[in-house]
Amino acid sequence: MASLLLDSNALVFYLGNSPRIGKKTRILLDEAQIFFSAISLVELKIKMLQGKLKGPEVDQTKLIDLGLSPIGFGVEDASAFDLLPNQDPFDNMLLAQAKERNLKFLTSDLRILSLDSDFVLDLTD
Repeated sequence: MASLLLDSNALVFYLGNSPRIGKKTRILLDEAQIFFSAISLVELKIKMLQGKLKGPEVDQTKLIDLGLSPIGFGVEDASAFDLLPNQDPFDNMLLAQAKERNLKFLTSDLRILSLDSDFVLDLTD
């Protein structure tokens, strides 16, 4: 069974059952253990407060009720932190979590996908 960490955008698409999620990814999501990060909750909250994201607030209780498992950002994750070319701190921290915990990272972010990392998966596949 695959273990996946959802990028913030993937989390929003997952919750909204977005048509942007590819067929292969839907099968993977049905069979995987899915994780979400406290980092994503903060990022999405900031986007909502800035008016860049509409809809209901992403609630950790709802995510847990849906069977997703939460992870925090710890010292071990900080040791895996690398500064990526786009310098988005949320992307960098999420990638560090996935890398440190040997999780596949599911995203639709083209900048992250262009890094061609073996643990990063395209949500649209």
